[in-house]
Amino acid sequence: MPLKSRHRPQGTPTSSSRAPLRPTVPDRLRPARGMVIGIMIGLACWGAIIAAFCLLR
Repeated sequence: MPLKSRHRPQGTPTSSSRAPLRPTVPDRLRPARGMVIGIMIGLACWGAIIAAFCLLR
């Protein structure tokens, strides 16, 4: 009677292996979010410049 090997054959999955995780979806809104933040900061700066001009006039 042959002895059983403790090593599993290469093609046999182990019980501790997990299913591969799904890759994360790329954040498609990141460039748009940056543009919106930039526009809002620009508007705030222009508003501060106009307000300062009106107050100092």
